Amino acid sequence: MSDDIKFVLSLLLLSSLMLFVASDDTECLRTLQKSLVDPRGELESTWNFSGNGFNGFICSFTGVNCWNPSDSTVRSLHLVSLGLQGQFPEGLQGCSMIEDLNLSGNSFSGPIPSDISWRLPYLRYLDLSHNSFSGQIPTNITEMTKLEFLNLSNNDFSGPIPSNISLLVPQLSSLDLSYNSFSGPIPVSITDMAYLKLKTLNLRHNKLNGEIPWQFCSLAHSVSFSVAENLFSGLVPSCFENFTASIFAGNRRLCGAPLGNCRLRRVNDETSIGAAVGFVVGFVLAFYFPHWFVFSTSLHSYIFRI
Repeated sequence: MSDDIKFVLSLLLLSSLMLFVASDDTECLRTLQKSLVDPRGELESTWNFSGNGFNGFICSFTGVNCWNPSDSTVRSLHLVSLGLQGQFPEGLQGCSMIEDLNLSGNSFSGPIPSDISWRLPYLRYLDLSHNSFSGQIPTNITEMTKLEFLNLSNNDFSGPIPSNISLLVPQLSSLDLSYNSFSGPIPVSITDMAYLKLKTLNLRHNKLNGEIPWQFCSLAHSVSFSVAENLFSGLVPSCFENFTASIFAGNRRLCGAPLGNCRLRRVNDETSIGAAVGFVVGFVLAFYFPHWFVFSTSLHSYIFRI
């Protein structure tokens, strides 16, 4: 077979493959649109599938960005603050080359699909913030090894942070789990991420408890983080004594620099408890033994009776 014929066959094969991918991506968006509730008609008015007479037409849809405007292969999908409702969109696995998904600022609910790593294997950026998603972080998410940015903040997620979270994403640079209801201790494995690419870690306003692991010191000078407004207790690791108090604020049982002095707080607590116990004991004694209570010798042993 001549080189010219091989070249022509290669072009035909490539063209067929591109058309196949483009067809899949068109069907991906069509399925996605059908799976959502669109009360404001944001997608209904701009995603017009009847105009598919030319390749690349879906690249002009609201929130859709393609790798190449002429081949209809979706690179990113930004459906931000459009009032969309429903569960995690169906059909996204058809957009096989998507690397950026932003669904923030809508009213999505329900869990993250347990097979998300299969649906979106090449995803680098995932933003589900400011919705009503719930449930736990699926363990399958640890297989999304290309993910660099994950924002699940301001939702209704609960349960523990996966203990193997360091396997979550070797390339992860930002992890935001703030303003949810995550509970349990901070996994020590999360500190392993400090030796990778992690730059931002936000655990603010959850129900996390236990002590701040001393291994967290490995994050001290390389990662911007917050554990404020949780249920942590005990002593802040000494490596954070020169950090701002706002990072740890709102944990009532947490103390030590840069928060208040633990000994002083303990003394105040004991004094308050002692005063309360003393008041109760005094009241009981006064009620049953009123003849014991003498206000002053100048009153000639005036007896206080209830």
